[in-house]
Amino acid sequence: MQDLGAFYTSDHKLLCFNLDIVKDMERSSSVRYDYKRMDTKGAQEKLKSFNWNEELYGSVEEDWERLKETLFNPE
Repeated sequence: MQDLGAFYTSDHKLLCFNLDIVKDMERSSSVRYDYKRMDTKGAQEKLKSFNWNEELYGSVEEDWERLKETLFNPE
């Protein structure tokens, strides 16, 4: 840290410092989707054909997995 002295019209001081941070990058095995490249029209068609009353009958987690499988399954 370096004290550069007081401002011209004030009793406040100007401080200068460098902060070097190094972080080890962890390799992630998680999948990240690029939604900017998403086929929105295809997703809309899949959601229109998704039978909501018949497919959503279990727990929230089970229903979410079925909905994701429908959206991300390239059929």
